[in-house]
Amino acid sequence: MTRRGLVGMVVSWIVFTGAASAVGATSKNQCIECHKDPAFRVQNKKLYDYYQEYEKSLHGLLEVSCDECHGGDPTARKLAVAHTGVMEAVSYTRIPATCGRCHQAQEQAYSGSKHAEILKETGMAPNCVTCHGSMDMDFVLTSMVENACRFCHNQQTQNHPEVPDRAEYILNQVNTIKGYKSFVFKYSDDPALHDEIRDEYIDLTRAWHAFDLSTVGPKATALLDHLRQEKVKIIKARHNQ
Repeated sequence: MTRRGLVGMVVSWIVFTGAASAVGATSKNQCIECHKDPAFRVQNKKLYDYYQEYEKSLHGLLEVSCDECHGGDPTARKLAVAHTGVMEAVSYTRIPATCGRCHQAQEQAYSGSKHAEILKETGMAPNCVTCHGSMDMDFVLTSMVENACRFCHNQQTQNHPEVPDRAEYILNQVNTIKGYKSFVFKYSDDPALHDEIRDEYIDLTRAWHAFDLSTVGPKATALLDHLRQEKVKIIKARHNQ
């Protein structure tokens, strides 16, 4: 797949899930123009590696610039001016609010969760980067989420040890949903059906980001059943043409 094709796919995914309302930088963004300088490999290896990770990430492909998370002035060429207001490291407890600048629906759902409450109280609870990573922002891997859940939810702690298996089962359903959804969107030209599925999927992702497994489980099952039925209808209609 070409870079343009990948960017288009990612933009479509973000719009579909209601994730980002603004993606940002231009090729003249001075944060990027400065930090992509290979001299950083010698001068500041940590910053060099950080930029390389950013450049290959979904954020980099979408040209979401440094200032959108770290602050600063992306139009300034002078170092002191460009770094005015820069927050060099996004602290762990501020990650939901930082990500929420673009991913409002997900942050709103998360902010009402028990995990968000614990994060505020102790600074130690899952947040966005636990499942998605930070710069890499990869698609969520079921095994990664299961392992993250199991850190707190296990037989030793007796803190709802059933959670990891339930989360794994639901995410496997979600991955199956994505496949059916792609099929239905490709072969159905019914805009009302597209809107209906889009709304159901957004509702599902909001429930997931609230970590409400008792709600998200039935929603995932219902949407999967719906998509399976629509796929059968599409196949029958195509055979009858």
